Amino acid sequence: MEAGKKVIVSEYPFSDKQKEKLQFLAKKYEYEVITIRLVADFEVLWARRHQRDREPERHLSYIMDHYHYGDQLENRSLGTNHITKEAFKKIINARQYDRFALGTLYEFDVTDFTKVDYTPLLDRLEWQVAHDE
Repeated sequence: MEAGKKVIVSEYPFSDKQKEKLQFLAKKYEYEVITIRLVADFEVLWARRHQRDREPERHLSYIMDHYHYGDQLENRSLGTNHITKEAFKKIINARQYDRFALGTLYEFDVTDFTKVDYTPLLDRLEWQVAHDE
């Protein structure tokens, strides 16, 4: 922020755990904050998580209870630390990702990616940045 950047983007599943710090930084550096919340049906979220954890590109540190540089695991379904559906749901509910908002809130249901039109939001944000609003 001290680098004088006009726009800072952070992709992270924020929860109330980070809210106070983010509010403090936004006020200190006079940044306008927006929240873009992506929501989806739980079963869809779980299917995406389950699939992602088994993809060869997934870093082993996410699916193993131990990891050392250079470790390999061809069959990702053999990971020793796969999250269960119940634990995944518990985390989502406990952290209340579906309720977090800071500044202006834009929410998109991404249950079906093909039905999402981000164009109006992108146009609005582009206009805001161009006009320092």
